[in-house]
Amino acid sequence: MNKLLSVALIVVLVLGAGVAAMAASLDSRTLPVSLRILPFARVDVPENLDFGEINFADGFARRTAKTNILLYTNDNVHLSIDSAGWDQAKFNGWQNWVSYQYALQSGNILSWHAGSGHGGWGDYGFNFTGAPIVIPFEARFQATAEDWWEAQAGSYSDTLTITVSAR
Repeated sequence: MNKLLSVALIVVLVLGAGVAAMAASLDSRTLPVSLRILPFARVDVPENLDFGEINFADGFARRTAKTNILLYTNDNVHLSIDSAGWDQAKFNGWQNWVSYQYALQSGNILSWHAGSGHGGWGDYGFNFTGAPIVIPFEARFQATAEDWWEAQAGSYSDTLTITVSAR
């Protein structure tokens, strides 16, 4: 009897497994899963870039204020930097006292004068690297012995707007 029950149980299990296997194989589908990551960028800059106090008694050599701009991006991007202009006209414009520059990934240097901007088009961009991009940035101040008296002593400021766009 036990032998008969064992055989019957095995037959039921085999038939049940076969029916389940047949039912599962009657239909099969695939479901593709996809996503699209949109371009995104973030720029980190210091709160302030300061030339410090400039004393013309120390001479008229170029003074620089340097920092790194950190660019985080998941795509190839353009970078433009625009100067609103100093609140002292002598600092703005071509061949005046203040200029700016930064380095591209290629090592080329982009420079421009205060009161204008540069970049944001053409080959003046940065390619995706999968890591933060360090951009050396420099502000330059240089008065001359021939015109240093044209700017009154005091505090002055400029505001730079840094814009990143996908290319």
